[in-house]
Amino acid sequence: PRTTQLLSLGQQRQILIAYSALGGKDVLGYLKAMITPVNLLGNHTLKERRMSAFLALAENSSPETEELLTGLSSSWRRDIRQQARLALTAWRQRRYGDDHN
Repeated sequence: PRTTQLLSLGQQRQILIAYSALGGKDVLGYLKAMITPVNLLGNHTLKERRMSAFLALAENSSPETEELLTGLSSSWRRDIRQQARLALTAWRQRRYGDDHN
């Protein structure tokens, strides 16, 4: 939406995190769609959106989030794989406590 162009990156990220936390499994497809585009030219905006989507996934309470992040953590694309593993660790710590990885 056009309104996000008026918001700072930090504000956009906070809205996305809140959207994920409140939306549960209903927002997983949207967040996955933000993560999976190929970024051959190293577009900074796409990198930031992907990072924001992973941060939002870490705050999502749906059990399906673990399945999505587990799948993404096996991606052939190193950047996605690394971010997914970090988000999965954060998600599991939130859900199960610090001892579960």
